[in-house]
Amino acid sequence: MDNVEFYIITLVIGAVTLFFRGAFIVPDKAHHLSQRLEFILEYIPISAMAALTAAHITYTQSGGVYEIATDKIAAGFIAFIIAWFSKSILATFVGGMSAIWLIQYFDLF
Repeated sequence: MDNVEFYIITLVIGAVTLFFRGAFIVPDKAHHLSQRLEFILEYIPISAMAALTAAHITYTQSGGVYEIATDKIAAGFIAFIIAWFSKSILATFVGGMSAIWLIQYFDLF
């Protein structure tokens, strides 16, 4: 395969991928989602983020053995409290990261 074929194939694959991904974003006036389905779909990003971070916050791997990470659980709880009251992603991130750094620096757990 020469360079021209490679670039043509790459452009075609990119265009097909863009079409299929963009088809869900571009509004279609003929098809509408029900109110109930839209309400349910609002919670998918939150659920996905919780699923991705829960195992990392709860357990840590040291030497091939998983242990409960009490320092990360404490920092996660502090971040949760900050998120609950501030409703700010930036404040939650800064507060949670500051909490984990301080907990680990002072070796509190």
